[in-house]
Amino acid sequence: MLCPYCQHNLQSGDSNCPRCGPSMSPLISLPDQETPLSDGMYTEWNGKTYTQYAREPMIEAPATRRTSSIRRRSRSASLASGGSMPRGGSNPPPVRREEASIPVAAEGRVYGAIDLPEGPIYVRKPPERPVRDSLQRKVSLRRNGPRIGLILLVIFTVLLAGTISSWYYLTQSQEGHALMAVWGWSNAPVEAFWRLGESKMREGYVAEALEAFIKAHEGDIDRGITNNIEGILALANAYERDGQGDKAKELYEDLIGNIARNHPDAYIRLYHMYKDKGDHANAVAMLELGHKETSLDTFTRLIREYSPDQPYASNVGGRFNREVRITLRAAEGTTIYYTVDHYPQGDMPIKKSALKEEEQEQDDKNPLPERDGILYVEGEEILLNEGTTYVRAVAVQDNDVPSKEMEETYAVVFPIPDPPKANVSSGTYDYAPTVSLRADKGIAAIHYTIDNTTATQNSPLYTGPIKLPNGRTFLRAIAVDHRGKPSYEMNIEYMVRGATKKMFNSNDVFDKLSLLRTTYDQFTRAYGKPRSYEKIEGEWTSERYRADYPFGYASFVQADNNRMVLYELMVESGNIRGPRNIRIGDSQDKVITGFNDRGGQAMKNGERLLYNNNLNSIGVYQLTEDGNFAARYYHPRANKKNEFVELSFYFRNGQVSRMHWLWYIGNASN
Repeated sequence: MLCPYCQHNLQSGDSNCPRCGPSMSPLISLPDQETPLSDGMYTEWNGKTYTQYAREPMIEAPATRRTSSIRRRSRSASLASGGSMPRGGSNPPPVRREEASIPVAAEGRVYGAIDLPEGPIYVRKPPERPVRDSLQRKVSLRRNGPRIGLILLVIFTVLLAGTISSWYYLTQSQEGHALMAVWGWSNAPVEAFWRLGESKMREGYVAEALEAFIKAHEGDIDRGITNNIEGILALANAYERDGQGDKAKELYEDLIGNIARNHPDAYIRLYHMYKDKGDHANAVAMLELGHKETSLDTFTRLIREYSPDQPYASNVGGRFNREVRITLRAAEGTTIYYTVDHYPQGDMPIKKSALKEEEQEQDDKNPLPERDGILYVEGEEILLNEGTTYVRAVAVQDNDVPSKEMEETYAVVFPIPDPPKANVSSGTYDYAPTVSLRADKGIAAIHYTIDNTTATQNSPLYTGPIKLPNGRTFLRAIAVDHRGKPSYEMNIEYMVRGATKKMFNSNDVFDKLSLLRTTYDQFTRAYGKPRSYEKIEGEWTSERYRADYPFGYASFVQADNNRMVLYELMVESGNIRGPRNIRIGDSQDKVITGFNDRGGQAMKNGERLLYNNNLNSIGVYQLTEDGNFAARYYHPRANKKNEFVELSFYFRNGQVSRMHWLWYIGNASN
């Protein structure tokens, strides 16, 4: 029999082929010649047995060169082993003729054909011969190397082509730009982020749209583009819908202030923002500003639809020489609120509508009427007195929406009354005349002074004839009408001959002392050594010292010759004689009558001017901190600019309680 694997001629009883080796499966006898396979049948080896199957018809394949070579090898082996193969018995059937080739499509399996060959068909499983790994690897590399290289080249080419195509698609097409924006690539075109944001807004993804708009806006800024109006509006709208109204407002205000003053959308959106918050005044103001900048009728229509007509006054603003009474009127069903800001005569206010933008904050001191206004009662009269009055008013609907603000300015200037007249003309008299004052009809009061001070409504009230004192007197008076309007001042000078007391001057000294001349040594020889002699601390140009005595104290300053000279003396007790022989304990009347007194009228608190010669020689009767009074006299030092000498007498219970003599640098009127 033949080996079904290698066609080796086997001896009877062999279970393993000596050529294939003992590792192969046991030999299985093939069917003999007398039992051939029927037409349409074929066999298949599964490792143990042959199985017959029905043959499926198919186109006959021509015999391959490999099949022919197998047949030739089989026939040669048979002839070499013993000539022709016997027929019959248990021996395998003879090898078919060369021309009777078996249609084979693959090794180990026979496929059907249209014309089946004659005789039995035998099928064998190809042998599984062990091959060394190294040899098998060399054969595989030698056979498959070119194929692997080709495959790798194809893969590289495909990848390169795909990469180039992807790059071109992403960088050169609008769809690719959109993908780059979706992926958040920083090198995506700015326009792609704007389109992405618009797409997300249409889909309702506000947060994602806002993120895309922010990247697009930042990209515009990096490119130096600041006038992308539509883009800024889209970003602001996204901020609004995301609940970030403050950022949206900043963008809108930047648009109307710096970028596009004549673009209407920003004004309208700000109007809606104010309206939604209930800030009706700013909503109306935004509509008015939009109409001013764009001249579009849209804003006029919105103003009419949103707010009522503004109120109006019964008298239009202007200049008046009398009191003005006005009433306010507005549309039915509205409530009027108003404010009245009064300014002194001559100070004209600036209407809010005329204020520049940088001055609006300053105008906050006069809030809008609906915030801090006065509720107007229908038919009520508003009285406007002298001065400039700025009236503002709004009409408010039931839904709290105010009208446009009414602004009217009223300047009321009353005529100035004529000054009073005196029955004694100015001049020099040998006796003291008595002067009477009169005024025109309509004058309510006359106020006057005779101490050369300006007459005001706080000056003494004229109640009867005035007896002039000796010496020079300036009679000054004003008339005040029933509205409180004062006249110009009357000023008449009189000179009455006769003895008069002198004003305080450089001859008025204590004992034989002299300020800025009496030295410390001379003072101590007259009044003895002081209880203490200490330096006066302070920022002085020269050193100063104070000497304390039982009667008070004396202060000394370092003179140019480095000697210490007297510049201040305070006497509170003792028998030291002051100027004009006045001592501690003398009466107040002795002091007042001892110096010049022009008879000035006392004010409400009792103070009055004793005299004033317009040469900084002044005498005053003043209230002190402890509630008592003092007579203070001043005169300038001769040929010394801004250097004065002061003499003060302090009174308590109508008597002199203290005398103060002082040199200082300053202004006597202060």
